[in-house]
Amino acid sequence: MMEIKDFLEVFAIAWAGFFAFQMTLRIFYNFSSMIGLSCIQGVISTIFGLFMIMSSNYAASICFQFIAQYYEAGLLSTTSTSWDMFLCTNLIILLVFLLSGGRPAQLLPSHVACPGAFAREYVVVDNRGMTPSPSMKQHVQKIGMKRGCHHCGKFTDSYISDHIPPTVLHNDKLFRQHLYPQCKECSLFQGGKLSKSFKVSNFSQKGIISYPWKMRKWLFWMPYYLLIEYFFDASENVRKSNCSGFVIAFWNLFV
Repeated sequence: MMEIKDFLEVFAIAWAGFFAFQMTLRIFYNFSSMIGLSCIQGVISTIFGLFMIMSSNYAASICFQFIAQYYEAGLLSTTSTSWDMFLCTNLIILLVFLLSGGRPAQLLPSHVACPGAFAREYVVVDNRGMTPSPSMKQHVQKIGMKRGCHHCGKFTDSYISDHIPPTVLHNDKLFRQHLYPQCKECSLFQGGKLSKSFKVSNFSQKGIISYPWKMRKWLFWMPYYLLIEYFFDASENVRKSNCSGFVIAFWNLFV
């Protein structure tokens, strides 16, 4: 039976790992902004987003294990840092990330001329006028209250109906524009960047929207391997460096 002291040690050191996870993600985010990589690069954005999650989990796990061993924190003093353990925690954290509503490309900055990192729902423009109808605006407001600004994720009281692709770049009249909720700040930034000479080019810093880093439910981190092994005691055969034992333990939680 784990004592309260052991639980507090695990909780305190887990916070250090959580902080390392967030900081590593932020470093990758800033790097992607510097090189002009945003959420519009499709497969490249998705692959880089997955790399961000796994690398950040690796850094958080190393931080967690190092502090635990350095301070010889009770039941954590003998935890190993095997590659099997990192593989298993990567699988778990990816599963938690996806089930929490996260998307890998969502970890990258947005682009002014394309659906943003937080774009999930939209309204199809069903008229030929430049101004959205009242019903379309109302629908956009509902999406905004649920999802936030599609470029930065910010929640506000009122949203602007953002045409994507932007009207100034919309050449194919057979393709209907979509309306996304947008905050005032992103709208002003977008208006200052867009012009008839603007071109959507890959890996260009022009048009990149960097948004404030906020805690979101899909960015939660904890030492999942340790929790299952010690807290649930799902299998007597589980060993700290045995990935198959971990899978057995995880499976036994649900059967």
